Amino acid sequence: MVRKISQEMREQAWIMYQEGERVNPIAKKLEISYASAYQMTIVREKGFSSSTAYQKHLREKRATEPRTLAFTALFNDSLRTSGFNQHSFSKKSGIPKQTVNDYAHGILIPKEDRLRSMLEIMGAEVDQSVIDTIYSRNVPQSLPAKT
Repeated sequence: MVRKISQEMREQAWIMYQEGERVNPIAKKLEISYASAYQMTIVREKGFSSSTAYQKHLREKRATEPRTLAFTALFNDSLRTSGFNQHSFSKKSGIPKQTVNDYAHGILIPKEDRLRSMLEIMGAEVDQSVIDTIYSRNVPQSLPAKT
C-alpha cells in the first residue's frame, strides 16, 4: 500500500529531524519509506527539492574529483586501445552492461582488484601512480594561495 504524504507529515518529519531524530526512526513513526523520510529531512537540509536533484548534484561533484578523472581516463583509454566497445567488453568480462557504462561515465569506480582484472582483460598496462590516485593514496593537492 502506498501512503500519500501530506504537507503536515513533511513538516512533522522536518521538526523531528531538527530535534535530533534520525531518518530511520522518523520513517517508522510516520509509517513511510526510508527514502521518503530521507528526502523530507537530509535532502531538504542540503537545500534540494528532491532526492533526484541531490543525486545529480553529487554525480556532478564526483565527476570533477581527481580520482574520478583519473579512473575514467584510464578506463576509457584502455577500452579504446584494446579494441573493445562497452558491449563487447561486458560480454568478455562478465560485467553487466550497465556497470560498464557506469564505469565509462565515472558514476562507479570498481575496487582495485576488479580494476586490475579488467585492465588485464583489455591487455592494458598501467602506471602505479594512476592506481594510487584512483584509490586515494596519491591524490594531487591544490597549491596554497600566494599571499
